[in-house]
Amino acid sequence: GKEATVKITHVSTDEIGGKQKFICYFAGKQKGLVLNKTNWNNIVKITGHEDSDDWTGSSVCLYETMVDFQGESVPAVRVKSAPSSAAPQKPVRQSSADMNDEIGF
Repeated sequence: GKEATVKITHVSTDEIGGKQKFICYFAGKQKGLVLNKTNWNNIVKITGHEDSDDWTGSSVCLYETMVDFQGESVPAVRVKSAPSSAAPQKPVRQSSADMNDEIGF
């Protein structure tokens, strides 16, 4: 049930199970995420770039969910947009001299 916001450092390929797979790596993490079609497509939507070379520096959120795999429900890692890092701005206080209480109707 945990989520982790991570920054993409690079994507490379490696042979896994006799097939070439794309692996996405993140800042401060040793392990990469083998990208399935779902996670690849989600990162494309999040970053706006189909070329994985353009993903570097993008932040994403990794989370665990249950998926159906070969007739069984198993845990899987999925990718979604990272929460907005923009802090809410404090309202600006106006002095009474700046306020105009006249109603113009």
